[in-house]
Order: sequence, then C-alpha cells, then structure tokens
Amino acid sequence: MALPSPEFHVTRWWSNQPSVQGYWGPSTSSIDWCFLGFLKCQQERLPLPLILCQVGIASIGVGSFLFHATLRYEWQLGDELPMIFCCAFIAYVTLDTRSASLPRTRFVRCLPYLFSIYAFGVTAIYIRYPNPLFHQVAFAFIQFVATFGTFYAIRTAPEKTYREQKNKADAWNYQLLGFFTSWLVFGVEHRQHIL
Repeated sequence: MALPSPEFHVTRWWSNQPSVQGYWGPSTSSIDWCFLGFLKCQQERLPLPLILCQVGIASIGVGSFLFHATLRYEWQLGDELPMIFCCAFIAYVTLDTRSASLPRTRFVRCLPYLFSIYAFGVTAIYIRYPNPLFHQVAFAFIQFVATFGTFYAIRTAPEKTYREQKNKADAWNYQLLGFFTSWLVFGVEHRQHIL
C-alpha cells in the first residue's frame, strides 16, 4: 500500500489536519467516528449524559454493522434497541438545557427516570412481542421528544440581532423538514420491504 504524497491533505469539519495513516491506508474520511466523539467528551470533561449519547451512537454503529453482516435477529435487536436508548439520552440532553450550577426543576429531575422506564419498557415489550411496527412507533415517539427538545432549546435561546432571529427561524424550518422527510423516507423504504 503506497503512502500518500506529502501534499495530500484532508479537511475535516472539526479541524484542518493532515490525514492519519491507518491499517488500510490513509484515513481520508471527512466524518468523525463515534468513538472519537466519546474521547473528545472525556477530554472536555463534559457531563455524563453527553458521554452516554456518544456511547449510544457508537453502540448503534456496532449493532448495525453486526446485523447487516449477519442478518441475524439477535443483532437486529443489537441495532434497533440501542436506537431507543440513545435517543432517550439525546432527548434528555435536549430538555436539560440549564447551566450545571442552577438547580433543576422537578420535571427535569424526573426525566432520567421517565426515559429509563420508557427505554426498558420498550425493550421488554419488543423482545416479548417482536412487532416491527411497535419499534417504529416507539422510536418515532422518542425521536419526536428529542426533536421537540431541540425546537424548545432553539425557541428559548436569546436573540439580540436580526441575524440571530433569522438563524433561529432557519433552524426551526430545517429541523421540521428533516424530521418529516426522514420519517417519510423511512416509511417508503419500509413499505418496499413488505411488498
């Protein structure tokens, strides 16, 4: 395997750095791998929920790889169930937006328990009654909660200039468009597999 030329360069979204020589050759990806995000969370001493989000995203990746490599039901669960747990972590992070030094409201203090009950409840029901439609609805619900949390954070953020107001409106519109487009594509793709 040939080494890249000295002028070979990759611009990644988080930095402008030369590529890394990996096992299969130079790393030319512009996407940060999930595990690197987890390490970055530790370096920045970020709160546990943010670290759990990174671990959740990584576990979805591992489960998805194993499911698509084997097409076994056990690994299908290893792909689908981490999606519920990870999205529950993300929903919590989007709804707990206050500074760590401020006291939490009763609602926010209850969220970890509510999301845990939801995730474990969905897991128990889905293992007992493996209906794909149940998983899709359960995932759509928790994803909607996470999306709503993001909407709420955007809507309540202070806006001082016209540009900040425009950015807020654009973010709102793009999120709505992205959420409904992804759900539509997911539904169309699911119908194609059934027919």
